[in-house]
Amino acid sequence: MPERRYFQYSLPYWRLASTEWNWDIHRICETARELAIHSLELVPSALLPEVRKQGLGVHLANNGMPDPPFRKGLNNLRYREEVIARTKRAIDECVEFGVSNVIAFTGYKWTNAEDPQSGQTSREQGSVNCVAGLMYLAQYAGENGVTTCLEH
Repeated sequence: MPERRYFQYSLPYWRLASTEWNWDIHRICETARELAIHSLELVPSALLPEVRKQGLGVHLANNGMPDPPFRKGLNNLRYREEVIARTKRAIDECVEFGVSNVIAFTGYKWTNAEDPQSGQTSREQGSVNCVAGLMYLAQYAGENGVTTCLEH
């Protein structure tokens, strides 16, 4: 009788490829198959065809923002247009490659996400900005059968 699995696991691409481990996509896919894991997370869109070719899926798509993708988020109006445009492209890629979820991030609290001395976006304003951006993305994603997943 096959083992009953209560959870569906996926390997985080970024943790294995973008750190000191520096694994390539082939090693990540091979390891996933050896562990009977059927999907990866946060794979760059350029590698989605290779993941599919390796017989794996992607459970959670990257939002298309440059690394680190969580730095510039929906909380800061300075970056919202770019975040929304890149996330919409990621949603379109989700549709193309059969990925059901795309990640979204609140972003760093600093006015300039790369400069902690630049001042801060208040929690209240950041929340208002995030809700507005998420409502827009959720509608676009929903119309395309994709779920937007917020990580803070």
